[in-house]
Amino acid sequence: MSDDLDHFEQEQAFNLPNSTSRLRACLTCKIILSGQQFTREGCPNCRDADMVGNKQAVEELTTRNYSGTAAVMDPSNSWVARNIKADKLVAGVYAIAVQGFVSEAQGDDYELE
Repeated sequence: MSDDLDHFEQEQAFNLPNSTSRLRACLTCKIILSGQQFTREGCPNCRDADMVGNKQAVEELTTRNYSGTAAVMDPSNSWVARNIKADKLVAGVYAIAVQGFVSEAQGDDYELE
């Protein structure tokens, strides 16, 4: 069984928050990461080169106002992931609901992969 777990961990890239404070949820895909992670790496699901190194874009494209969380380890085989529309996204922690919206100007360049 240990070999199966090792194989699973090698195939999956988990995108987990590196902190328990100052967490933010992407307004488009709802993945939860720290603001620092969004600034350093961008959103792992959404195409937006402007988020990397751009704190203002992180503030505009993510929110601290979210409710509920779901940890999704195997998105393509998870009924929870299907229910929250994360079944085609990367493994990680997702918000059930987010408050806020992406402005039309930002939304043009901010699409899911």
